[in-house]
Amino acid sequence: MIAMKRLILRPAVLLAGLLTIFVIKIKAQDLNSAILLTKSEQYDKAEAMFQELIKKESTNSKNFFFLGENYLADYFADTISNSLTFASNAAKGVYQKGVSANPNDPLNYIGLAKVAYFLGDDKTAGEMRTKARSRSNTAV
Repeated sequence: MIAMKRLILRPAVLLAGLLTIFVIKIKAQDLNSAILLTKSEQYDKAEAMFQELIKKESTNSKNFFFLGENYLADYFADTISNSLTFASNAAKGVYQKGVSANPNDPLNYIGLAKVAYFLGDDKTAGEMRTKARSRSNTAV
């Protein structure tokens, strides 16, 4: 009788454990996971995860910054097939939204400086670097 209960309970406990791990894994879609997707060159998956994070935390400017970084990393991974103009415009738009979300966070100004530099606009790049430096002491 006891052996029979063990045979019935063992698969149930195993299934419950697997479901718990699955649910935890789904909820673990955080900023670090999205960054890891970018680093492993899974740009489309990373973009989708960053977009979800932005929907959940629209005031977290780091989400915008790393989405912009994802666009640029995608471009640099294949500069022949990808367009610098498209990647720069996408990144710039996201960085600007990040500045709007938190004007005191220097990260998105750094992103805007990178985009300006890549496009040959040294004056704007310098201005954005100066803004980033001025906010590095006030970042939240």
